[in-house]
Amino acid sequence: MVNSRTFTPVVFAAAGAACGFYALSPLYHNNIISLAGFYLIMLAPLSALCFVHVLSSSVLAVSRTARIAMRRVLAFTAGLALGIGAGGNAVQQFHLGLAPEKIIGIAGVMAEDPHTINGGRVIAALKLRNVFAESGLRTGASGEITVVFPELNAGQLKGYGRGSTVFCNGVIRNGASGTLFRADSVHITKNAPPLENFRTNVRNSLIRRFGSGAWGQLSLALLIGVRDTLDSGITGLYRDAGCAYLLALSGMHLAIIASLIAFLLKKPLGMKAAAIAGALIIAAYCLLVGPLPSLTRSAFMYLLGVLAVTGFMKRDAISLLSMAFLLQITFMPGSGNTISFILSYLALIGIVYVGGAVNYIFRGKIPALILNSLSMSAGAFLLTAGVSVYYFSVLRPIGIATSLILVPLITVYMIGSIVWLALDIIAPVLSGFTSPVLSFIYNLMEKIVRTAAHAPPFPPAGFWFILAGSLFISVFLVWFAAWRKTVRNRIPAFT
Repeated sequence: MVNSRTFTPVVFAAAGAACGFYALSPLYHNNIISLAGFYLIMLAPLSALCFVHVLSSSVLAVSRTARIAMRRVLAFTAGLALGIGAGGNAVQQFHLGLAPEKIIGIAGVMAEDPHTINGGRVIAALKLRNVFAESGLRTGASGEITVVFPELNAGQLKGYGRGSTVFCNGVIRNGASGTLFRADSVHITKNAPPLENFRTNVRNSLIRRFGSGAWGQLSLALLIGVRDTLDSGITGLYRDAGCAYLLALSGMHLAIIASLIAFLLKKPLGMKAAAIAGALIIAAYCLLVGPLPSLTRSAFMYLLGVLAVTGFMKRDAISLLSMAFLLQITFMPGSGNTISFILSYLALIGIVYVGGAVNYIFRGKIPALILNSLSMSAGAFLLTAGVSVYYFSVLRPIGIATSLILVPLITVYMIGSIVWLALDIIAPVLSGFTSPVLSFIYNLMEKIVRTAAHAPPFPPAGFWFILAGSLFISVFLVWFAAWRKTVRNRIPAFT
């Protein structure tokens, strides 16, 4: 259960940053509010704080509660400023130096690993350096632009990977998802730096090692986030079963890896040393996988959790989540506008608050092993329902029940895949004994999602109806749990 002490200043700072990032910053970029309006918004609470502070030092005796409230208002205001600034940096901005219709070529550095899209083409973000015109004119450029590369160059681009410098011929197009460059030909002009090159080689080695078999494709998706080779039919089944999030690297997958690291290192190194060693391994793992928004959130929370274990921070889930949010939108503002980022944070808030309430209400009535998973799934589902309907126009409650079965199986599957990989490197002959087990679990999970996919989705309803309904249920559950706790803790009067 969450009490008032949970709402530390960092939580209010995160709330302010979210308001600034998602509400105020878009108003400015859409010319709905001026810069002067922003100054007024920021100065209003600061002026009130200064006024109260002056009075408290000369006339009034401010209570401890009032001082706490002042710190929270100040933290919220600081977060508001941070969110507004981060929101400005999150907008896709690039300077071309030439009129878009005159550009026939661009050059830059690949900012991410290219991945396959429909038709065999690959797509990746490119950090611009130069643009070229037909007349031979070349000028400097800046910012990131999405590039769609031809299928012919897919293998070459994946081989060189992130950090390599490329030159492309093609044209700039404006689509529903924004401005992109459609390349007709590609030339690699410079290799990636040594560290990036090493990372790409390790990544490609893992892809080759797991091969193109069905269970190997799923292992690649769950371990390093490579979904290019994953069968689209399987992806569709997980989506229709309401469990598509299980295929995307997130906190659940990182928690499994972190738990395995802790299990292996805790006894020989001790808790603190194991936590520090685990942090280094997680950092290396995130470097290998790439800056996926949901995974980065989990990594930030893990690293902050290590600071809590070593005594530098308090062990509080909401405070750690709030700090992770502030760090992520500060250093990776572009991720704040992605669906996975939004769903990741909402899901964890739902797990902590709503899931905690469900767990408290039904404790003792449902076996703990089932209740823990059910409460987390229900909490995440309720708080992400509105966003899911907004982006995907469909809501599949069957995912709550399906995840109760799939999450334990995926946990075993991921650990088994890691064991298989270790054996395949050390003693390839022995890895063959684990392959049938992984294949069996893969087929079992496929049958489960295939069955769940036949369940009808939630009856069509508007976004606002789903949002209001899910929030009402969430608030009611949290209130009811708090009320029950108050009643249970009440000392009966002596008679």
